[in-house]
Amino acid sequence: MKYFIIIISILIFIIFFPIPLKISILFIEKKLSVYIYNINVNKKKLTSKNTFKLSNLKHNKFSYFKKRKTKASLDLSLNYGLDDAFETAILYGVLCGALNSILLYLSQYIKFKQNNHNKINITPDYNHNKLEFNIKCIIYLSLVKIIYILVKLLFNSKEDKARRSLNE
Repeated sequence: MKYFIIIISILIFIIFFPIPLKISILFIEKKLSVYIYNINVNKKKLTSKNTFKLSNLKHNKFSYFKKRKTKASLDLSLNYGLDDAFETAILYGVLCGALNSILLYLSQYIKFKQNNHNKINITPDYNHNKLEFNIKCIIYLSLVKIIYILVKLLFNSKEDKARRSLNE
């Protein structure tokens, strides 16, 4: 009986209190390493270019995120260079603008901690052709929030299917 109470209390603690999820992504010399809690999950050497496309998101489905934002801290370090100094300088401006736009979009759903842990460092190297980046992110998640979000998304998708069938 004593063990049962201990197990139940541990499960309740895990369910109701947020657990920090620490993710690190390193890309140095065409080697990609992904770490979760400092455990190397993946080592791959990239040979082809992958494209990333954003799907159209309906904001009414994700309105829950706007009310209750997930907390996170971010550490981003980017060291890059091109053969031409002019192109490197132009790319620096483009990267700073794009990064600010991405962070503005993510701030709708994620509350970044305002402390010394949020570091964004972009360093251009005007004489060498290289690309190195390091991303460390700690996201505080609660199991109850995840379950609630999944249930809410499931019900919203069923409502959308019902609306589509009525419109046809």
